[in-house]
Amino acid sequence: MVLHAIEQRAGTASALQRWAAGYDRVHVDVGTGDGTYAITLARRTPEIGVIGLDTNLDRLRGARRRYPRNVRFVVGDALAVPDEVPAPVDAVSINFPYGSLLRGLVDG
Repeated sequence: MVLHAIEQRAGTASALQRWAAGYDRVHVDVGTGDGTYAITLARRTPEIGVIGLDTNLDRLRGARRRYPRNVRFVVGDALAVPDEVPAPVDAVSINFPYGSLLRGLVDG
């Protein structure tokens, strides 16, 4: 599930990939949690596209209508990133509040 970009057509780039193509750089925040870091980064750097990735987006903060235009949130696992997330990306941030995320990325 992608918030702000839900359209997908077989054989074409996803809506998220088309959105990301409008930015010179794309940053993915893995384990975005409540989205605070992704939203703050998007507000501070409106010239880059910011994607927040998490297995559960129920904790997102604030009203969606107030999110910056350059941020999107995607439901997905860091160990099996959804196909609609563009590759390659220019930067990745990971805050490790949960041991399972750290173990999964380091051990995997």
